[in-house]
Amino acid sequence: MKKNKLAETIPFMDTKLNAGPFYNNERFKAVTIAMKSGQILPDHKTAVEALLYCVEGEGIFSMEEESITLSAGEYMTIPAEKMHKLEALKQSRFILIR
Repeated sequence: MKKNKLAETIPFMDTKLNAGPFYNNERFKAVTIAMKSGQILPDHKTAVEALLYCVEGEGIFSMEEESITLSAGEYMTIPAEKMHKLEALKQSRFILIR
């Protein structure tokens, strides 16, 4: 049995956001997204529905013409094939499960 620290899987970077999987199997994938204040994950789509959870910090999630603020402890679902983006309002860490 082994345990890991989420904060150590994907560190914060000064020049760009940092994202990568920390769990992956045949049924789903979990990705950590580490963003410093002002960093943006630009417009993109996902082929499958996903869940976005804010572990720490705060960010603005935008999809189509609507934006919401996600704070630590809050989550939302992202429909498949919808253009969306994420901007960190402060140093933040998110988990994306798809």
